[in-house]
Amino acid sequence: MDKNHIMYITSKDEISKELKTLVDVSRYNQKQEFTVYLEGSVKSFKGCIYNDTICHLRAAVDGSGKTYDKIYYLVEKFNAFDQMVEDVCIALFGERIDEMAYVGSYKGIKIEINHKTSDPSGYRSEHGEEEPHIHTYYQGACAQYYLDPFETKKGKLPPQQTSDIRNFVKNNLNVLKKYWELAMSGKNFDNIDSEYKLKR
Repeated sequence: MDKNHIMYITSKDEISKELKTLVDVSRYNQKQEFTVYLEGSVKSFKGCIYNDTICHLRAAVDGSGKTYDKIYYLVEKFNAFDQMVEDVCIALFGERIDEMAYVGSYKGIKIEINHKTSDPSGYRSEHGEEEPHIHTYYQGACAQYYLDPFETKKGKLPPQQTSDIRNFVKNNLNVLKKYWELAMSGKNFDNIDSEYKLKR
C-alpha cells in the first residue's frame, strides 16, 4: 500500500474497515498518510497514522471551510480508534456510526439492524425516522435493504447474495419488522417471543 493512500467511500460502513487497514499497515510503513473522499460530494478528510499508535486527523473539507486538527493516541486510550472513526463519520456524513444489533446470519450473510440507543446527535429527530431496513455483510461487501417493499437502500452485495437476502426478507418480513420495532424501542432481541423466530 502506498504511504499516501487515497480512498473513495460511499457509506459509513466502509470507514472503520479502511482505517483499521491503514493502522495495521502503519506498523510496517511507520508513517501512513491518507485522504478519504466521499463519492458524489465535495467532502474529504486527511490524516496521518504513525507506527500504528498515533493518528493525526488534520483536515476536513466539506465546502464550509471547517477544518479539524486532532490527535488520537491509539495505544494509550482503548477507545481512541472508535472515537477517530466516529469523528470521521461526523465530518463526512454528519452522523456517527450507529450501534448495530445482531439479527442473525443466512447463507454466510451477516444481518444487523440499527439500535435506537445510538441516536447520532439528534440526527433522527432532525431528518425523521428511517424506514425499516437491514444492514448486510458478505465477504467484505455490505449493503442495506428496505424491508417492505424490498429494495436496495445503499451498497451492493453479489447478485446471488442479493437474491438470497431477498428470499430471506420475504420469508421473515413480519419477524424482521418485529426486530426493527424492538431495536427502535432500545430493546434487545434476547427474549423475543417464539412466534417471531427467524426462518432459514
